[in-house]
Amino acid sequence: MSSMKTDDNTRQKGALFDLTVVDLGHYIAGPYCASLLAGLGAEVIKVERPGDGDGTRQMGPFPDDKPHPEKSGLFHYLNLGKKSVTLNLKSVYGREALKKLAAEADVLIENYEPRVMPSLGLGYDLLKEINPALVMTSISNFGQTGPYRDFKGFEITLSALGGVQAEIGEPDREPLKLGGHQLQYKAGLAAAIVTMSAVCSLNMGGSGQHIDVAISEIAATMKGCPTINYQFSGYNRVRNGMRPMSDTPQKDNPRTPDVYPIAILPCTDGNVCVDTEQESQFRALCEMMGKPELADDPRFNRVQRAVNADEVDAILTDYLQTKTQREVFAEATDWRVPIGILNDMDKLLHDPQHRERGFFMEKDHPVLGKMEYPGHIFIMSKTPWRVDRAPMLGEHNHEILIGRLGYSEEQVTMMIGAT
Repeated sequence: MSSMKTDDNTRQKGALFDLTVVDLGHYIAGPYCASLLAGLGAEVIKVERPGDGDGTRQMGPFPDDKPHPEKSGLFHYLNLGKKSVTLNLKSVYGREALKKLAAEADVLIENYEPRVMPSLGLGYDLLKEINPALVMTSISNFGQTGPYRDFKGFEITLSALGGVQAEIGEPDREPLKLGGHQLQYKAGLAAAIVTMSAVCSLNMGGSGQHIDVAISEIAATMKGCPTINYQFSGYNRVRNGMRPMSDTPQKDNPRTPDVYPIAILPCTDGNVCVDTEQESQFRALCEMMGKPELADDPRFNRVQRAVNADEVDAILTDYLQTKTQREVFAEATDWRVPIGILNDMDKLLHDPQHRERGFFMEKDHPVLGKMEYPGHIFIMSKTPWRVDRAPMLGEHNHEILIGRLGYSEEQVTMMIGAT
């Protein structure tokens, strides 16, 4: 795809082995997008600030809680398989080097505020003059246009504006935020998909283009599309906690109980999730508990199970309290009852399903040492996921800036430090 690429027989090739990506991403959304392309075999050149680098280098977790720019678990996970160069983009020298990188790249990914790239003289309108075939992907809170364009936003504000929080939590309590940075990761995933769609379009005779990804719009579709329920039925979905309610409310009862049991209940060593929505599943659950008569008890027919949810909880809890998660899981598998183990992170790391599929992978880093990381989110039969380690800050300055772009040591020093 790009003339910038040179043959490299020392690294494992993936589906995107001939794709060159310039990664200007920082923190999560942009770097995650680029990391997916790296995992598929693309050469990803990560451009970092001199001195500090990507902000995630200062974010934990760190081994023994001792901060170190080369030991951030978050940075390593988001930047596996990339090459790091340091450029001061406030410097004319750094900007010129960036333009030279963009001129020979296939893709450029950035997740700055919309004003930043144009203010640096690195907006799409300028870069497409340098490289008409460039696919430039911009991820921002509210997109490149609109009245909120320049507003700052954080995970909690974006999920609130996107309607995500309105449905999460107990009905008599305040809404809850989803844990972690789920919007950032989902935005990165969506950006990777649309970026490769643009690359495919280019390869079929199209041209380069600018991709505008708004995290606020990702949020608006995070839980499917609840606006459709409102538009079609006038039903504004509310928080139901662990007591599911129907999405098709009855005229005289806008909060119609849905089928039950759907619950999270304790075993001896943790919790399990029970989701027996179908009548046959509930009957199998009753038989598994040694209480087949409950399936025909009028208190627990399809509608009344939700009304009498506390009674169902009590019966289930009595059955579970002498069993481990794995014992319940094994029994449920035999009876074809939908019960899942609620893993904590230690159990997730050692889950036999992930181990069998090679999901977690060990990489050795010169500073951090050997650590395991989550790996592929899909498996391709012909082109395997690429699992190189994360780069040290500026590790590839000589290779990229001097060896490939032809700059001198003195010029590189100016790109990194001069303003």
